[in-house]
Amino acid sequence: MLRRTNVFKAPNAGSALRCRDVIITANYLSLRIQKIKTSRFKGGTFDIPLPRLDEQSFCPTLSVLSLLKASQLMPPKSPLFSTIHNGSRQPYTPQMFSTTLKHLLKTSGYKPQHFSIHSFRRGAATFAAAAGIFEDVIKAQGTWRSSCYKRYIDRDVELRQQFANQVKEAVSRTLS
Repeated sequence: MLRRTNVFKAPNAGSALRCRDVIITANYLSLRIQKIKTSRFKGGTFDIPLPRLDEQSFCPTLSVLSLLKASQLMPPKSPLFSTIHNGSRQPYTPQMFSTTLKHLLKTSGYKPQHFSIHSFRRGAATFAAAAGIFEDVIKAQGTWRSSCYKRYIDRDVELRQQFANQVKEAVSRTLS
């Protein structure tokens, strides 16, 4: 649910997420975000815990730990996500991520124009809502100040299924 400016170095923005911003504990990993867009969190850091999903290939904690292990020779101030360009390490930018994402989607048979970096924020909010996570928790994890986060949650399939079930029940009652 992170904003791209919390992860990647963007023009006119603060620094990217750095290696030293990863805090490791026994049960989870936490990302220390330096700048938050919403004024409620300005003036300090904000830690976002990521769960450890043992034995899962999509575990965010294990992915970040693998990235840290691969980049263990980098100084703590180095961007967590970076690339080598012309012999020097450069922060991975939102544009670089977007280009890579679109290439991977196209290669996998998806229509890249239907996705963006922001799709991850929306997808995480939708998944959390579908999993039954309380709205206040979703709002806090995504650092939303207002209820605008509700616009990110795609409930269309769920609502159509609910409609079909209610119609089925109403027809059954009518025929009984």
